[in-house]
Parts: sequence; C-alpha cells; structure tokens
Amino acid sequence: MLASLQLAALCGVDVRVLVPRRADHTVFDFVHYAYLKPLDEAGAKLFFYEPCFAHQKVCVVDSDFAAVGTANFDNRSFRLNFELTLLFANADFAAEVAAMLDDDFAQSTRATVEDLDARPFYFHLGIRASRLLEPIL
Repeated sequence: MLASLQLAALCGVDVRVLVPRRADHTVFDFVHYAYLKPLDEAGAKLFFYEPCFAHQKVCVVDSDFAAVGTANFDNRSFRLNFELTLLFANADFAAEVAAMLDDDFAQSTRATVEDLDARPFYFHLGIRASRLLEPIL
C-alpha cells in the first residue's frame, strides 16, 4: 500500500492520508510516524485529525469514485478479518464524501518531517519497534 501511495504522489496525484492524532492503542501512535518520511519524500502528505479518534476508512478518486468501508491497510484486515470496503462509481456520492473529508482536513494538522526530527530518541525507538511489530498488527 505504501508503494502505491508513493507512486501516485510521484505521478502528481494529490495524496493525503488522514489518521487520528491519538489511536485506540499506543503502539499505533508510533506507526503513523513510521511512514511519514517515505510519504513526504514522494510528495504525499500525512495529516493528524485532532478532534477525536476516527475509525472511518474512505477514499475519493478523481471526483468520480468513493470507497467507504471498515478495512484497515494491513494484512489482518485484508486477509483475516473479512472486512469490507465498497467502491461507489457515483459522482454525487463522491462529492459528499469529498466534502466530509474537506471538513475533516480543516480540523487536522499536517505532520512534518521537521516535527518528527525534533522528537526525542525514545520516540524514534518506539517508531522502529512499531515497524518490527507491523506484520502482526
């Protein structure tokens, strides 16, 4: 999934990833940061949703398609939990989802590599540990 997002950003697609500032488990707070540099280097942007924990998984493509579902971007969701994401080929629905996302992004803060680099050593250690746990998360 990371490679797909990077490739899209390198091709000029506006790739923005929105994650909650605080996850439902502490280890996931570190996982978000593990992907910040690779996304940033490709031109994709990572944002933290500030108001609360959000569990939605949505995507809008070219104002024509919208995907809405429960599947996370991990092996467990894709292969074990039988989670579902529906793709709608409907411009009106895609516009509604895009408006919702615009509101969510307005309540978000962009994560920057500079902010990450300013974090203490133990935080970077937590990021590396979370990457090791990635296959089972």
